[in-house]
Amino acid sequence: MNLIPIYFRRRLWILRHLWLSELTLTLLLPVGIYVSIAAGLNSLVGVSQDGIPFRDWVVPGLVFVIALIAAYFPVFVEIFENRKIHPFLESVAASPNSSLTIVTAFTVSLLPEVIVKSLAAGVIVQLLGGSILRIFPFFGLMFFVLILGALVINLAFTVTILTSSSVLNLFVAFLISFFVVFASGWIVPIGSFPPSLSSFFSFLPTAQLLEGGRKLLFHNQVTFLTWLVPLGVSLVWIILNSILFRKVNTV
Repeated sequence: MNLIPIYFRRRLWILRHLWLSELTLTLLLPVGIYVSIAAGLNSLVGVSQDGIPFRDWVVPGLVFVIALIAAYFPVFVEIFENRKIHPFLESVAASPNSSLTIVTAFTVSLLPEVIVKSLAAGVIVQLLGGSILRIFPFFGLMFFVLILGALVINLAFTVTILTSSSVLNLFVAFLISFFVVFASGWIVPIGSFPPSLSSFFSFLPTAQLLEGGRKLLFHNQVTFLTWLVPLGVSLVWIILNSILFRKVNTV
């Protein structure tokens, strides 16, 4: 049984029934994030370390923030909230499919939604900032968003499987997201931190992804390590989550 189409059709069914709220969030969330973060910092930062206007430099970071939100909450709702009413994953776990197949299919099926919401967010924040970036490099940025989505989905999978309280789950998610957004240089340059911290933060997979995305977007440079390492981390994480999922569902 190919689980990817099954997961994907299920996600489409959910979106079709919640289309108004999902469309509203897709359009308004980038506006809220831009106004609350980029608009205020633009007058303070002005020009980034690379000589790029802050309103342009921050666009990939804002897109990554939207991707993080778009990747995390569907996992939270599907695994945590829905298991109280309709334990979909538990019923799939009872099928002959391996846990690795289940987790992989679950991850892949959510990625198209992450890409669509990230593309919409990118267009909106560019319009709000008053400048349009080059089209083809911007679409190339979506490759890095795709890997980020896989990382966040697996993070959400791990946190959601291990927590039994929605309050605790969201609290942990907030702490991790707050750290990732600022420590990865999405909003403020990593060089703004003390040298010891900035050196450590630069090795984060989320920081490497955005560094690669910015180099592609602003300098037409493709750096393989900026996406190979995060991709490797996401693949290993899928395997670890499959082990965790099997143990949880055999208890």
